This record gives sequence, structure tokens and C-alpha cells, in this order.
Amino acid sequence: MVTAKFIHVLQKDVFRALCKLSMKPLPDGTSDPKSHELRSKILSLQLLLGILQNAGPILRSIKMFVITIKQYLCVALSKNGVSSLRMIRDSTGQ
Repeated sequence: MVTAKFIHVLQKDVFRALCKLSMKPLPDGTSDPKSHELRSKILSLQLLLGILQNAGPILRSIKMFVITIKQYLCVALSKNGVSSLRMIRDSTGQ
């Protein structure tokens, strides 16, 4: 049985920060693809996707990572999945 932890606490912090950044609300009427808020949201979602796509078996077996996914990523995806802005949904490859 492999009992690994995050190599550094910052790994969890970065993952959590990306989830929180993706959940930041956009100002009313923001549909400009060049707006800072929207670009930050899209970038954070793309980085989260990259982390998950490249997670090896060790990372997927780390209990803290699985808990972090449940606490932050599931909420972030559900909030962005119901977004009225199509470009957010499209940017994550969905």
C-alpha cells in the first residue's frame, strides 16, 4: 500500500487557489473575452484540466488530493458548468 502525501504543502495550496479563482464571480454583463476576470477564470480551469489529465497513479492515490478534489474541484466545476457564458464551458474541453 502506498501512503504518499503531497510533496510540498504548496501543491495543495496551488490546486485549491486555482479552484477558488475559477469560482470568482464575473462582474455583471461581462462577456468580453479579453476581460481580466474572464481570462483568469478560463486559465484556472485550463490549468486544473491539465493537472487532472497528467496526474499519475501516485497522485491519484494520495488521500489528501482526493479530499481536495471533493472539497474544491467538484464545487468549482458545478459552478462553472451552469455558467451562462458558453466560452467558459468550451475552454475546458467540454
